[in-house]
Amino acid sequence: MKYIYFIITCFWTLCLFPQSTSYHLVWADEFNGEGRLDSTKWDYELGYVRNNELQYYTDRIENVRQFDGNLEITILPKKMNGFQYTSASIITKDRAEWLYGKIEGRFKMPKGKGFWSCFWTLGSSIDDIGWPKCGEIDIFEHIDDENIAHGTAHWANEVDKHTSKGNQTEINVEEWHVYSIEWTPKNISWLIDGKKYHEINIENGINSTSEFHEPHYILVNFPIGGSWPQKPDVTTKLPATMYCDYIRVYQLK
Repeated sequence: MKYIYFIITCFWTLCLFPQSTSYHLVWADEFNGEGRLDSTKWDYELGYVRNNELQYYTDRIENVRQFDGNLEITILPKKMNGFQYTSASIITKDRAEWLYGKIEGRFKMPKGKGFWSCFWTLGSSIDDIGWPKCGEIDIFEHIDDENIAHGTAHWANEVDKHTSKGNQTEINVEEWHVYSIEWTPKNISWLIDGKKYHEINIENGINSTSEFHEPHYILVNFPIGGSWPQKPDVTTKLPATMYCDYIRVYQLK
């Protein structure tokens, strides 16, 4: 079924977006293995990382695995190193990075108070210059029990202060959808199932957007709690799993 879906997706992409015919696939993970992820493609963030979140990130198979053709990232109500929950965050840092192109993934997510599903990129220079100067592209974020996907860019303005520009669209996140960006020297566009709902201009680094003319790497993570969704409550059902069918990166020929 995955390959039938891929053929249908390609057909509709060609019909609806003729300019995409000049893209070619340069990297992908179809998550067709079993158990641990492909270490040539992914590394793991471990421990507490960011945003006042409540989970401890692990590389344990119960938190992150390939199974039945999907990537699964699962939040567990398991105490570890002073944290109440465990989950996972995977990154292509030091494995693969890209400047411009189309980055897409097919996901479905659970809803619940405190959940914060994420598919995004960070500038590969983050260790040298920090955030937000490295730049960040949130291909999608989903929080709590809303049927809303958010797409946002973050960067540093002319006085090195954080700035961002985003938009949102209604969608049933518990169903499968393809979330993507099309990133060119002129703009970044956000799409769901091939339909654009947000775009920003980055041409010639306008409005201090030079961060988006440097390579970025991919992250996929599933936090709980944090500065945006806040804490889970009695309605939050755990364990909870975010599923990803594939992630693909295309660039212009």
